[in-house]
Amino acid sequence: MHRSLLLAAAVTTATTAGCTNTYRMVTAEHWHDPDTLVLAYTVQVRHDSVFVSTETSEAHVVICHIGPDNSIACHPEPEIDRALAARTEAPTEQ
Repeated sequence: MHRSLLLAAAVTTATTAGCTNTYRMVTAEHWHDPDTLVLAYTVQVRHDSVFVSTETSEAHVVICHIGPDNSIACHPEPEIDRALAARTEAPTEQ
């Protein structure tokens, strides 16, 4: 009886255990003016388990302002992120 429970626990752990990795890759950069940098990047999340490997990808844009002392202040652009996500979704059939 105890061996059956241990075997069931081991199988459950082996099938659900996995590794998740997050990658961020710069896909584009553009100097809008000497003090403003527009940076586009992709975030990919990959989850590997014993039987299945899945991957998701999202595009993001941040705008960075460079100060006179070379400090940098970046802020995300969620409206652009939403527009990019809407463009990459598969069209639905009606």
